[in-house]
Amino acid sequence: MNSNEKLEGNIFKFFKNLDCILIINTNIKDPNFFYFSGLKGLFEYDILIITRKNTVLLASPLEFENALSQKKIKVVKKVKNSLFLRRSVKSKKIGFNGSFLPTALYHQIKRKYKPKRMVDISKTLEKIRVVKTKNEVEKIKKAVEITKKAFEKIPSFFKAGVSEKQLAEVFDRLLLELGSEENAFKTIVAFGKNSASPHHEPGNSKLKKGDLILIDAGAKFEGYCSDLTRMFTFGEIKKNREKIKSMFNCVEETRKSILASLKPGVEFKEITKIFENTLKKKGFKPLHSFGHSIGVEVHEPLPRKLKKGVVLAIEPGVYTENVGGVRIEDDFLITENGPVEL
Repeated sequence: MNSNEKLEGNIFKFFKNLDCILIINTNIKDPNFFYFSGLKGLFEYDILIITRKNTVLLASPLEFENALSQKKIKVVKKVKNSLFLRRSVKSKKIGFNGSFLPTALYHQIKRKYKPKRMVDISKTLEKIRVVKTKNEVEKIKKAVEITKKAFEKIPSFFKAGVSEKQLAEVFDRLLLELGSEENAFKTIVAFGKNSASPHHEPGNSKLKKGDLILIDAGAKFEGYCSDLTRMFTFGEIKKNREKIKSMFNCVEETRKSILASLKPGVEFKEITKIFENTLKKKGFKPLHSFGHSIGVEVHEPLPRKLKKGVVLAIEPGVYTENVGGVRIEDDFLITENGPVEL
């Protein structure tokens, strides 16, 4: 298995009634494939077979040598070895990820390899990934450090006439130069009133004096993501100055209220209520959640209650049409004593 100490040789404590687990990549990557294998690459339609004895990868000819060279999986076989797959699956109780396995492939496995039973374990897979190990936290922290360094460097590229697209490209290049493997997600750059759209697509809008600048970006380090948002101004803001000031004040107060509530055992609906009530008192409506869990995916499922070891991206934001938006986002580890910024 991979180096994740939480799972090494111990995964079947979560799946006591299963004989085998299949994690199958298609043209859409299943994040659990990397999580359980540690393998980097495409690995399209390759199969990870996890049994109580070992983990076996059935790799395509395109990825076979790549898999061997990474030395993450002890047993690597070619995907054409259907006899091995049949022996692993036939008359067995098989777990699979129903969130990613296509229906056609599901029926093909049932018809061709004749498992005794196929069980959708997608919800349990999500729960396994919620609490991060020390090793995982260190990787997220490194991704955060890379992103923060890029934010420190980006203001030197603020020039009148630069477009959102151009600035996003510069930021992406900085992330790579600072050690990111790839973007955790597509970088958002929004100037002026465009920042009122939370998921604005960087376009050809040009930077001009008095503009707000919103940048939402994340690095990826050894497969783990960061997610941060920063606000900048280009010169002095004169238009809608008081409105924008009130938006910054609202976000800062909301952020403090959220962070004060982040403790193990607290339900997410309680934190959501604090977030929404604080915004409403200031005259703003929530357009999105207060945050999300992060890990091998930038948006991972949230547990019903906070737990020690959960890593959250906290992102309070307020938005006013034809004026702009203000969002501040940082990543936090939940500890016994509350949140610790990474």
